[in-house]
Amino acid sequence: MYRCSFCNKHVPPRISCHMVAIEIRKKIYPPRSKANVGFITDKGKRIYPLRKSRKAQDRVDDPGGVGWEVVRVKPACPECASEQKKRLGIEKLIAS
Repeated sequence: MYRCSFCNKHVPPRISCHMVAIEIRKKIYPPRSKANVGFITDKGKRIYPLRKSRKAQDRVDDPGGVGWEVVRVKPACPECASEQKKRLGIEKLIAS
């Protein structure tokens, strides 16, 4: 049970709570050298460790990049969540 932040209704039990992003910002992630641990397989491909039984361990560079970071979220009922996402166009903004 929770209260929707948009319509201020009390939502009954067994209804899922949707967290709606109210504020997002563009984030630039710097490159990091040898940040991730990977393993070299026989074919020369790097994979991330699932087990420690792999042969050779290798440090892999993280290229960094640009992405979106959520700053604030609010709980919403399913109806208000779909309405807010359409109104804000968040799906289109995050996809671009």
